[in-house]
Amino acid sequence: MSDRRAVTIGLVPAAAAGMGRAQKRRRPIAITRMLGYGLAVAGLAMAQPAQALITLTASDAGGPIGACSSTDGGTGSLNKNCANPNFTAIIVNAVGAPLVPAPNLVATQLSVTSAALATSDTLTIDVAQTGISFPAGVASVNLTVASLGPSPVTLTALGSGGGVLFSHTFTAVGTATSGDIPVGPGTGEGARFVLAFSGPGQSVNAIISIGGPIPATTSRRDPGSVIVYPKFVNELFDGGSPLVVDGVQVPQTEIEIGAICPPAFVDAGGFCPEHQPLKLRFHWVCPGAEGTNSNICPEVDFDVNLTVPGKLTFAANGLPINTNSPPLVPAPPCARGYLIGWVISPTNDLPIKFDGLVGNAIIRNPNLVAGPHAGSSTGLSAYTPITIAADPTLANLAPIADQPGPLLFDGTLGHYTQIAGVQIGDVRFDKTTPGAPMPNVLGRTNLNFLTLNVLSNRPNNPTFVNLDFWNESLGSAVGSTNPAFEHRTSSFTEFVCWTQVPLSALAGGSLTQAFQGTRKGVVIAGPATKIADGNAPADHPGPVTLLGLVETIEGTAANGFLERKYNFNMNSNGVPVAAAFVP
Repeated sequence: MSDRRAVTIGLVPAAAAGMGRAQKRRRPIAITRMLGYGLAVAGLAMAQPAQALITLTASDAGGPIGACSSTDGGTGSLNKNCANPNFTAIIVNAVGAPLVPAPNLVATQLSVTSAALATSDTLTIDVAQTGISFPAGVASVNLTVASLGPSPVTLTALGSGGGVLFSHTFTAVGTATSGDIPVGPGTGEGARFVLAFSGPGQSVNAIISIGGPIPATTSRRDPGSVIVYPKFVNELFDGGSPLVVDGVQVPQTEIEIGAICPPAFVDAGGFCPEHQPLKLRFHWVCPGAEGTNSNICPEVDFDVNLTVPGKLTFAANGLPINTNSPPLVPAPPCARGYLIGWVISPTNDLPIKFDGLVGNAIIRNPNLVAGPHAGSSTGLSAYTPITIAADPTLANLAPIADQPGPLLFDGTLGHYTQIAGVQIGDVRFDKTTPGAPMPNVLGRTNLNFLTLNVLSNRPNNPTFVNLDFWNESLGSAVGSTNPAFEHRTSSFTEFVCWTQVPLSALAGGSLTQAFQGTRKGVVIAGPATKIADGNAPADHPGPVTLLGLVETIEGTAANGFLERKYNFNMNSNGVPVAAAFVP
């Protein structure tokens, strides 16, 4: 693929051999969901050439269907419902530039129902995006059939030269994803969809995602200009009780923020004067509830001043830890959520580059209710927050581009670097009663997820995340094909902005040591995708960022296993997804 990207989906009673890996659909839902590695941006129109245009044309054996011709007018979102005598319902919803970076093109819904005729007909739907440009890289194609019947369906993606890039035959609902596809720099069309029906009364609901080219993700544990703490707990929210440690009241969450002279700046010969002042803007981000209060994610923002090199610590309950706590740090408007902060100019409060933020967070367990330590907290854990660097070509303290406005994590000139939409982590399966496998240490595990594709204090679409768990390998015979080991258990979670989900709420309660047969395992979460549920018209569906934290508690059942606690930071798959955080 050089300057034109064409994808063809053929829905036929195919005998063609499928290519790629089909996946079992984990959740039957009425709203179609799009999966893929495209670089979608929720809630923001990205900067793309103004002349980009999506056009829709449709035709069948009788020729063009005039009622189905449409264009997006350059908005990046095309939505069309039409019909003819042979096809009683044709629904096409597509998203392209400027809502997602070129050359990505996504059909978030592609639904067709044929009439009950004696003979079959072939419908061709052509969705083309023109006037775009893109760099070289790699792309991927994701094909999803959300419903079909009564015949099998083959989806095929064709390259600009007409060769098959990716194909899969679906006999049931599911998803198939291509490997990396090289993409040369250029301009051209985004995608072409072709549907061929096997007979009368056929219906199909399909989704396709074309994502790429994609640079390597650059978010890391190194110092950055943005810092994200994936979990806080405000124990005093809604009348909660304070924690007690060694007879003293302490906050459940302590946020530690520090600043050093940016390493890359120093390596290039730069110098930070002693006690150089910095100003940071923080946002407590709270989860929304799907279908409640319009899916709004409440937030509260505040500013903190520190110097280089320096460090400050503050609580997540609105109270100072001691006399050295920074003033005027408000309490979050919720019990749990995440915290994001970025460096701003002290003169105009707009974001600037300073890749020197570091930090830590401490979260304590609630007070115990039984045993010799009843009334006190004994469980404690710490984690390292995620840091995100600014464009490496920007000078130190240079303003971030396109401000005031959303924080853009898209890896483009003058913005912040990207993060991924897939998280990978280690898990300890739940064990709440004694029994094999040994040892008999009881405990539970929670998964915490968030997306940076957030519209603060505004309605947000829910984020859907596939979850695949694998138990341990057979230690006495690594490489064994024994199906009881390295066994996959699939589930999902869905959230608005942030969530904490216990393993006990997933996969029908099967993520236990007794059921899995091993103590530990691995989870792959994602790709994360926002789905439109009608509550957030300003938020766009499609691939979104995902960050995670795994928490495990251990102890006795009488205390809810809260005597001890530890965390696992999650890793990404390295495939970046653009994000827009709208303060």
